[in-house]
Amino acid sequence: MRKGERMSDESDFDLMLARARGDESPPPGFLARVAAAGAAIQPAPEAVTAAIAQPRPASGFWAEIARAIGGWRGAGGLVTATLAGAWIGLADPGGLLMAAASAGTVELMPGTGDMFGTGDGAEAGG
Repeated sequence: MRKGERMSDESDFDLMLARARGDESPPPGFLARVAAAGAAIQPAPEAVTAAIAQPRPASGFWAEIARAIGGWRGAGGLVTATLAGAWIGLADPGGLLMAAASAGTVELMPGTGDMFGTGDGAEAGG
């Protein structure tokens, strides 16, 4: 069947599916050539080296504390949080709250009372 041709009936479709399902194995030497090409590309194994002794982790009170909080990354996070808390505590954000309270109410849509007849403006039809 060529591209663009329409199938005449179900038998053409069944024939095409049967061809697709066919058990066509590759030629016998093909798989051997593919395996040989793969083996040629693979790097050769390196010589086995003696195991390098890992340095023993430091023991002691401060080493245990550092390990418990996550090493230098955890200690850095704790120091940052501590300094941020001290800064916020010393900066006294109470002044910000007083400034916000003294502003009173904020009208987000000024003039809408006039539009609905409930505001300070003159009543319609009056």
